[in-house]
Amino acid sequence: MKPTARAGGVDPARRATGRWLAALVLGATLSLPWTVQRHWDAKPDAATYLIAARSLARGEGYRVMGDPFALRPPGWSAVLAPVVASRGLDFAALNLLGGAFGILAAALLFLLLRPRLGAPLACAVAAVVWVAPRFQQLCNQVLSDVPGFAAALAALLAIRWSAERASPRRDLLTGLAIGASAWLRTANLLLVPALALSRLLAPVPLPARSTAARRLAPALLPCAVAIAVYLPWALRADAPVAHGQESLQSYATALLRSDPLDPGSPLVGPGEALGRVARNVANYAALLGAAPDGLSPTVPAALLALAAALAWLFVLLRRREAPEWFAGLTAALVAAYYVAQARLALVPAVFALAATAETLRRLARRLLSRGAADGVVALALLAAVFAMHRGGAGFSRAQSGARAADLERVAEHLRATGFAGERLGGDFGTVYALLLDRPVEGLQFACNRLGAEAAREQVERAGLDRLVLQVDGPCPALLGLGEEEVHRGSFVVRRLRRATGAPPAAG
Repeated sequence: MKPTARAGGVDPARRATGRWLAALVLGATLSLPWTVQRHWDAKPDAATYLIAARSLARGEGYRVMGDPFALRPPGWSAVLAPVVASRGLDFAALNLLGGAFGILAAALLFLLLRPRLGAPLACAVAAVVWVAPRFQQLCNQVLSDVPGFAAALAALLAIRWSAERASPRRDLLTGLAIGASAWLRTANLLLVPALALSRLLAPVPLPARSTAARRLAPALLPCAVAIAVYLPWALRADAPVAHGQESLQSYATALLRSDPLDPGSPLVGPGEALGRVARNVANYAALLGAAPDGLSPTVPAALLALAAALAWLFVLLRRREAPEWFAGLTAALVAAYYVAQARLALVPAVFALAATAETLRRLARRLLSRGAADGVVALALLAAVFAMHRGGAGFSRAQSGARAADLERVAEHLRATGFAGERLGGDFGTVYALLLDRPVEGLQFACNRLGAEAAREQVERAGLDRLVLQVDGPCPALLGLGEEEVHRGSFVVRRLRRATGAPPAAG
């Protein structure tokens, strides 16, 4: 029996939801002074977004190093552009923006989970996501993962809203929400098949069963609108790779071709595809606890990952709703991708956590009272927080701050000593190009794919005058070229030619 509205017309359940939501948002906001970094954890993808944002702010269009950029949609760079225009590369402000999107994502996740878990446990799951070290790391890297996740959650709420009472208006707004979310992050297009599957396979009473076409019909309008919203970007003219950058041509090439940078390379065969999936699944499971080799998961980590996957499957089979379909489709995509990165697993990880909480709650309620069962789940979530912080997320804040300071000192040196005709190269070209505001030849992919000799040959062909490298980066074979000009922490500048173009003298 649902609670009735009291005098004044306010639903007690809605009032309680508002209180929990306010507590979640207030707590996350008050934690910002401790969570927002003043420095930037430099990432090549984030540098690309920021270079494009600077180009938009200058009125030059969506470009990277002067060339049109076509790999990623411009939504995130467009959001960044006003901050870059008003404050430049103020990483404290940019990270604050990332933190704001993190709070938004936590709030939307709470609203999505509240009907399933109740307000207290939904708040607890959202709070666990907010305080997770890897989530906070993403909030401070100026990447599209957290904003894209927030947009996906908003679209999932719209999908649920339209399913509650079908109408053309609701379907139209749902399609707009899905399409707009894909302009922030391309992978959000998986919301389209997730919506279709949720409508096609939704559990309904036996008398209401109908043909697949009739069940799928309500999804046609929002799916068509979502595709139409994204279509202008999908139909853009092919653009060249940014100046001096060997990079991905398209996500389809990275997913389907044996060489992720070459659209003409052979298609991935069944054996290679299975090898990718096995390697990626092991790498993602190792995030929960790595064996001494650092690559394969420990037995407890593998069992925990399996339990989370089974919990997701249980909730999917029980509910057959869009969030679980979206998480499953995203998991399949990242498992088949050419590289495993922790940030790519954000969506599956969050919904696996939510599914685990829901499954544990159902199991506990078979043995305990409602309050005691919820207490067990809350304790399990508290243990998850402890385990996350014990495992960490790579470099500590002090270490990442020291690296950022070293990188800035190297950039200051290059800005002070560079000259107009000099050609620069670096392992992570876009990072240095962002800080120096000039083109830098990217060498990361050549070092990783082609080997030391081919990378050195690329340096010669490009006629580079200086190299900027990380000592612990992907191009150790280039660290012996030329002569050392400056060395700060993990970063080193190697001069290959004098300002006149002549090679440096021996010794």
